[in-house]
Amino acid sequence: MNCLHHIVYWLFPSGAAVAEWVAAIATGCLVGAGFIQLKAIRKGAEEQRQRWRREDAIRAEENKPKAAFGFSDCLKCNLKLSCANLGTVGFLVTGMQILPLLGDREKILFGKAAEIFVPVGEEKQVTFDAFKYREVHNRLTEILNAPLRSRHLGIKLILQGPVETAETNLEAYRVHQYPDDGRSLYSFNSWRTIAPPVQGSDRRFDGVPKNEFVTCPKCKNPYTVDLAANLGIVFPVGDCGTVFEAGRNKMADVTRVSVQSCPTHTLPKVEE
Repeated sequence: MNCLHHIVYWLFPSGAAVAEWVAAIATGCLVGAGFIQLKAIRKGAEEQRQRWRREDAIRAEENKPKAAFGFSDCLKCNLKLSCANLGTVGFLVTGMQILPLLGDREKILFGKAAEIFVPVGEEKQVTFDAFKYREVHNRLTEILNAPLRSRHLGIKLILQGPVETAETNLEAYRVHQYPDDGRSLYSFNSWRTIAPPVQGSDRRFDGVPKNEFVTCPKCKNPYTVDLAANLGIVFPVGDCGTVFEAGRNKMADVTRVSVQSCPTHTLPKVEE
């Protein structure tokens, strides 16, 4: 007992010391509680911010225009577009983004008088006449200005919604322009529907041409890149966007090799 008494006396030599000690403990408890409360407030505020971000992302996604589109697979016809609204907002189709297999991206804007409005849940079909869409035809003429006026192109539509502008997924086509007076007749062949080569047939005459004509920057002579043999593209194509982008990368590599081997233009073959 005497030992315990000495310990207590040593810890608390007076009533004032006891009060100070109690006050210190109380202060420490208040500080600790305040820290815990502040931490909880910060956690709650961060959770609220995250909820706001998720809600903003959901609203942004809802306000983003979404569409599926296609150009008519036909022989020697006017340029025809079908565009279906797959989202929750109406939008204007304001133009096209063109990606050649070889070369820079090209943007073709329709202009105010030629923008196409597609309401929610509807599909619009538009024929691009040579007058209202003159800019489209002129730019396509420039892009297709190659031997035989045929190229394989990746195409995206540019969509203007109420809040933001978006692009559709990329679709790939073999496009040929017929040199009529207005240069407004085309054949569009989707990579999704181009038939695979018939075994034993000559690819040059096997349905839709599966090649790209390239002009050598050295000798200025044209040569042919076979999309199947040189780029490894297998028709028909399901995921057009991924396959076309990969094809663009391979096309750049193949043409570099061909320039190095000019004038013979020896092209690498894809191993089967």
